[in-house]
Amino acid sequence: MGRYTGPVCRQCRREGQKLFLKGARCYMQKCPIEQGTGAPGMHVGRRAKKMSEYGSQLRQKQSLRRQYGMGELQFHRFFEEAYRREGVTGEVLLQLLEMRLDNTVHPVWRYLRTRPQNFPHVRIMQLARMYHEQRTSLSRLLDCENLKQLTDLFGLSKNINELIIINTAVPTLFAYGRHHSREELCERAFTLLDALHPEGNHIVRMWQECGLEVKTAGDSQALIQLKKEYCDRKECLRCRFGYEYLSKKH
Repeated sequence: MGRYTGPVCRQCRREGQKLFLKGARCYMQKCPIEQGTGAPGMHVGRRAKKMSEYGSQLRQKQSLRRQYGMGELQFHRFFEEAYRREGVTGEVLLQLLEMRLDNTVHPVWRYLRTRPQNFPHVRIMQLARMYHEQRTSLSRLLDCENLKQLTDLFGLSKNINELIIINTAVPTLFAYGRHHSREELCERAFTLLDALHPEGNHIVRMWQECGLEVKTAGDSQALIQLKKEYCDRKECLRCRFGYEYLSKKH
């Protein structure tokens, strides 16, 4: 699915209003709308013609589509779905747009033009949506004793299943087991991590370039935690890996 990758402030200038697409910058004086910058294009500065009713409706539709980061065909499919449902079409359309998963992620965690498809926040919300749609529950999650039962429970693609298990199912099992003093659940969480492939992110690749072998998701999660607790805090000398690595470098 295509998406807009150009300057996002250009979209606000085109609509003549703030669409709040660029995080904190939209609240600063640097915002083009605050500076009074006109619409983009070679005819900027010319006297604008009186807009027809059709043109006004078109601008409203374009503003709404750009606010939700959607393409023309995708937005059209949502409108057709809203038109088929009972109720006021405009209100139903807004409800459908607000229920989209990436709409929940986008305004809460701002990453400018990036699409956080593999971020843990997305996986947490996917699990929450499964709970909401009653496709899974905590009791069913606790009853899964191995990796195959968990993947069958979620019923998604292999890569998405593994990411949801790593970022949501395993922490849930471990936290529930620790809170209720059920060590078998904690051990099951560690077993699941050892049975999964490691994530392929820049933190794991960084450790691999340093010579560490990453075999399982348990290894990759440990190295991610190691980076947060020691590398990001510049406490290399307190870390066994950091100390050994710096000793070899010198």
